[in-house]
Amino acid sequence: MGVLVPLFFYVVAFFCTIAAIALAVLHIYRHLLNYTEPTYQRFIVRIIFMVPVYALMSFLSLIVPESSIYFNSIREVQIVTYEDSEAVLVFLFRNPFEVAILNYLVIAVIAVAAVLAYAVTRVGREYPPFPV
Repeated sequence: MGVLVPLFFYVVAFFCTIAAIALAVLHIYRHLLNYTEPTYQRFIVRIIFMVPVYALMSFLSLIVPESSIYFNSIREVQIVTYEDSEAVLVFLFRNPFEVAILNYLVIAVIAVAAVLAYAVTRVGREYPPFPV
């Protein structure tokens, strides 16, 4: 399953991973040092914390490809866990009317996707039951 990657790619990936982790840690440190807006900065720090975890898990997946499924799982769990921080941060800067419209649009997109997924999975039919 694993593909041999030239040493050059390992070296470039290592330095990029170290740079991403260092910059993210510095950014988190500076946010915590100037913690003047806890409502916003708490979510910002959570979002920035995604960078080191994502970088490290991606690098480890490159180094140990036979165990990449475990590293990818850790990365995906971390992304799902902190995804709500991004949504909360976006909604903190919106007015209630825009939030209501965005929620309606998200629900509508999910409903359309569910209908199309159901139509595609029906046996003998590769199209939705209604004109699109």
